[in-house]
Amino acid sequence: MHRPLRIISSVGALAASLASYAHAQDATSEPSLVNDDIVVTARRREESLQEVPQTVNVVSGASVEKLNITKFEDIKSVVPGLSLQSTGDGFSFRASLRGVGYDSIASVPPNVEFYVNEALVSPFSLFQSMYDVGQIEVLRGPQGTLRGRASPSGQITVTTRRPNLDDVGVMFNGSATDRDAYNGSAAINIPLLPGVAALRLAGLVDQNHVDQVRPLNGGRKPFSNTESGRISLRVEPADWFDGNVMYQVLHRRAESYRQVESLSLSQPGAPLHFGSNSLITGRDRRSIGDDPIFVNEDQKLLIGNANVRFAGQQLSYVGSWFKVDQDTRQPQDSANIFPGQSVYQLVPVAATQKTHELRLSSVDRIMGIFDYTVGAVYVQTIGKNPITSPSIIAFNGGAPAGTPGLPVYLTTANTIIQGAGKQTEKSYFGNLTAHIGERAEISGGLRHITFNDKNFLAIPSLGVTLQDIDQDYDATVYNFTAKYRFNDELMVYANTGSSWRKGTQAVGIFRPLTPLLESFVRPHPEKSKSYEIGMKANLFDRKLELNVTAFHQKFDGFLYRNNTPVNFVDLDFSQFPTVTQRLGQFNFLANVPAKVSGVELQALFRPSRHISLDAQFAYAKGKISNGQVACNDANLDGVPDGGTTDVTAIPAAGVAVCSINDRVSNAPNWSLTLQPEYSMSLSDRADAYLRGLFTYSPNNPNDPTNAYDKVKGYGLLNLYLGVRDPDGAWEIGAFAKNITNTFRVLSRGDRPLQTNALDAGAGFASVPFQSNYVQITSTPPREFGVSLRVALGAR
Repeated sequence: MHRPLRIISSVGALAASLASYAHAQDATSEPSLVNDDIVVTARRREESLQEVPQTVNVVSGASVEKLNITKFEDIKSVVPGLSLQSTGDGFSFRASLRGVGYDSIASVPPNVEFYVNEALVSPFSLFQSMYDVGQIEVLRGPQGTLRGRASPSGQITVTTRRPNLDDVGVMFNGSATDRDAYNGSAAINIPLLPGVAALRLAGLVDQNHVDQVRPLNGGRKPFSNTESGRISLRVEPADWFDGNVMYQVLHRRAESYRQVESLSLSQPGAPLHFGSNSLITGRDRRSIGDDPIFVNEDQKLLIGNANVRFAGQQLSYVGSWFKVDQDTRQPQDSANIFPGQSVYQLVPVAATQKTHELRLSSVDRIMGIFDYTVGAVYVQTIGKNPITSPSIIAFNGGAPAGTPGLPVYLTTANTIIQGAGKQTEKSYFGNLTAHIGERAEISGGLRHITFNDKNFLAIPSLGVTLQDIDQDYDATVYNFTAKYRFNDELMVYANTGSSWRKGTQAVGIFRPLTPLLESFVRPHPEKSKSYEIGMKANLFDRKLELNVTAFHQKFDGFLYRNNTPVNFVDLDFSQFPTVTQRLGQFNFLANVPAKVSGVELQALFRPSRHISLDAQFAYAKGKISNGQVACNDANLDGVPDGGTTDVTAIPAAGVAVCSINDRVSNAPNWSLTLQPEYSMSLSDRADAYLRGLFTYSPNNPNDPTNAYDKVKGYGLLNLYLGVRDPDGAWEIGAFAKNITNTFRVLSRGDRPLQTNALDAGAGFASVPFQSNYVQITSTPPREFGVSLRVALGAR
């Protein structure tokens, strides 16, 4: 047994000896599994989930602990249709909801916004840690008239556990696995003045080996080490005032590698290239690169909330301040053409974000009919991103890139690219709800947005300014909802809303822009309209909750990003002031027409205290119709193909254009999750339990422009078993994730990894040296582990 497993087992024995004390001291019992409602704050006030006229997926803090969810992105396993992924570079994040994807590397504003304790936050502050969570709510569909920013696909809100004003409490959660992954979090609750003020201290230590991908030639294992601490203060000195302040720090250090497989596995007839040709399959979890992607990151997050109640009204303030400093090194010899030589692109990130929100809302209904909320939001983000971009200089003598024994590494020339940006958003919003009798409700809201975007990019050594933008945007979004409750068992609703995302300024084209190139680098804002109908039912004496939703969303100018790099006419500044033409590659953007339609289902069956089944299903099919995008088109027939490497064959506008009818997102059209649980009483102080988590994804064509990345349908099954206190004071368990060891390649490049070098033997021309491997991502490997949870006193 691994040493950490022995430690957890020892602590488990200690927990068992403390069980009777924990049971006697516990002041809070878990809610009944039969009749208690789930309470959400989707509409900025506490309501039963079954009363909210929109689709909301709830992941409680108890579920996070029970399912051993230690990474924020893993909540996708319990929320069908949600895709979250953080990449190895530490600053790129991908999200997809309701069939619409978002990739932060595209510089496109997110279609899903993130909140912690009601404050808008950067994904940076969420994706790196997960501990002491009270509740997570996934709000589907256009948002923005009640909270924060406009977002076309939804919002994810995270609430951390608040201090308990009355009782002392201590909590510990720990787990260890056979993959040498260790996660431990603890919290202590201290009433400073009982009933008036309390403090909660929480912390996390997490260590794992990322995706288990190691270099083919040996070397260091991948790793990720995270340490975080949080202090929360809660004060309620009188009935008319309450306030909460949270401060969190985090440090993370990680090294990871790009997973690859042999090109011949997906493209059997492909020609061989220079370098290694050892057979690598996805199951091998190997990288051909010797150098890892290195990330060193520090975060600070401060959030404050205050509410003042007077004359049946409430004045609320939410403010936040976030700062991240991150150093990232990205290896540039992707094809490992120069073994033993470390060539890194240096990407330091220094960014701050501050937000302020002030709103006034009704506590008591006006005239017994109306509820209202009005307010204003201010968001400012400032970032500096000086990049050290290397150019490998090698001797190839003008020989073809695949010539055996060539090239020879000479040196590296670095170019410093200075980047800075500042985005300021101001918005004003209002929402009015009319309660018509006891059963009907009509609600409507508006938000007016002004946005200023400033970006500067330059190469000081060349005296070249690549980007100097000061752009203003202006937009208004709306939402209208109607609901009707037929009786205590059935409620139906309909809503419609609009959303907006600002245009963007993609970075990476270091040449003067033609009008066509500019349209693919600086697309205009995106607008969308959504329509939704649904029902929520409590059946069989509230033992079954059934929620069904159907929706349709239409986009005007959807912000699209090419997944495949597109060849274009670039300029070579290496012999400045002499500038020549060369071939470049870029993942261009575009505005395209698109629409998404789908259905969502939630069913929670709780026939008794000891049996439950949570089943959820999401279907969303998105389609781009006749979108004009940049493409690889060798014969210029308007249909994407392999493209050309002859610069003179590319149109004078700098890039070819194609008409596409593609999917909106690479996510599968549908997915489902099942969470069954059975428990039995061993004594009045101990229950045994067996729970499962099954997620299924169907056959997925993935990227329609990539013929090699299709994914066959698959299911992942996690199992959990153990013993727990009936009131939740302690729990000792074992788990197996992906117990069937199901393996799928989830994404696969259509082109081999390559290293670009300047050939000193051919006038420093840029030469792409291709490997015999493509980059992939895959399902996680099977993992066994044990867990321990102890709660003494207040939780």
